[in-house]
Amino acid sequence: VMEHVNGLPLHELIEHLNDQKKLIPMELAVFITSRIARALAYAHSRTDDQRVSLNIVHRDVCPSNILITTEGLPKLTDFGIAKARNNIMPANDQCLMGKLMYMPPEQAQKKGTDYRGDIYALGIVLFELLCGHKGREGRTESETLELACQGCVDSDALPDGLPEGLLHILYRAIQVNPDDRYQSTEEMCTALEYF
Repeated sequence: VMEHVNGLPLHELIEHLNDQKKLIPMELAVFITSRIARALAYAHSRTDDQRVSLNIVHRDVCPSNILITTEGLPKLTDFGIAKARNNIMPANDQCLMGKLMYMPPEQAQKKGTDYRGDIYALGIVLFELLCGHKGREGRTESETLELACQGCVDSDALPDGLPEGLLHILYRAIQVNPDDRYQSTEEMCTALEYF
């Protein structure tokens, strides 16, 4: 059972604006990303009744899983492939789930993934919001998988004139090495909100 959200998926909004040769305004892109970061921070911080982290990882943060209500509120949906400490999933992450265009390298390589994978995916969403198209897209699925494994992003697609502070947030979120990314979604969210 899912909440009914009166609105539309973010990918439809991006496509609609692309058809009109327009981009989502930078401030709105940052707002949407900050609200999704806040939602992820909430999920990532959940604990059981013994205060042990549930280690919830969404694993499929992308524009089709972000809904924008008619009031303009972004909502993160579809925790259908989310991984948690106590759910029944292969322990070694050998099952490749999620969308390759937003997938962090460690997930594409079928290595263990944690909340920093969600940070990476959200960074790729921010990238798409800022330039109007996906950060990586191969001609074939196997080519896209290879790009995901390497953490390739088409930085040349970003528009000129983006503020250095925003570029710093973006590039820190999409670092190939998870240790070089934000070390909590709360930290990324705070950076976006202050920006």
